[in-house]
Amino acid sequence: MPPNSQQAVIVRVGTEVFGAPNMRNPEERMKRFLEEALELVRAAGLGNEAILNVVDFEMGRDVGPDVNQELGGAGVTLYALAEALGQDLDAVVATEINRVEANKDKIRAKHEAKPGSVKAF
Repeated sequence: MPPNSQQAVIVRVGTEVFGAPNMRNPEERMKRFLEEALELVRAAGLGNEAILNVVDFEMGRDVGPDVNQELGGAGVTLYALAEALGQDLDAVVATEINRVEANKDKIRAKHEAKPGSVKAF
């Protein structure tokens, strides 16, 4: 991965805020991704019933065998959602990285205050 890519910057900043074990823990990263996805769709106006309908539908399906395909699909869908919302995803991600860098202690404390049931460790 190029050292100045958004992914590399996110890993560097996340490691500074949460520590390497947190950033390298797949369960923790999956829980944070799900949390952020739910926050995003709620902020964009999707109601609880619609969210729970999608969860029920997805949880009733077989697990996809290819994590890379699912990761790619999540990324493509996020870009498509940004477009539908009239947003530049690269720009809002850069803004969020800057916000996190400027508020490391506050963000770390907020994460540490979460209940154990929604954290991997």
